[in-house]
Amino acid sequence: MKRSEINALVREAAATFEAGGWVLPPNPRWDVTDFGLGRHEQYGLVLVNLAEE
Repeated sequence: MKRSEINALVREAAATFEAGGWVLPPNPRWDVTDFGLGRHEQYGLVLVNLAEE
């Protein structure tokens, strides 16, 4: 997956959170995965990590 695709997915996810009224921290950590299948539209996830450990 290209970095530009990942960035677009993160922007879309952030906009979805905002549209739903969720306020995210200033610099959230994002995880984008397609589980190595190369088919993000079908199998992928975009996750936001709100805590670091």
